[in-house]
Amino acid sequence: MGEEPNYLSTLNAITNGERRGFQFLDVPSRKIRDPQPTTLLRQLAIREAEHAATFEKCISKLRQEIIETSDDREFSDSK
Repeated sequence: MGEEPNYLSTLNAITNGERRGFQFLDVPSRKIRDPQPTTLLRQLAIREAEHAATFEKCISKLRQEIIETSDDREFSDSK
């Protein structure tokens, strides 16, 4: 494997941010019972997941792996 691209840390940070955005929106969408905000939150969560997948694909094409940060589990369902 060659040298790591200098922008890989930026791609990694963006990917982790998009993942956290998904978690931030997805968890309350599962707990709120009013269908209107639930639908909106789910749609926004899906968009964040799509963004994360796009950046994950970029990192994968560089034959690199995503480095998860400790705060990636901040919005887990266990809270």
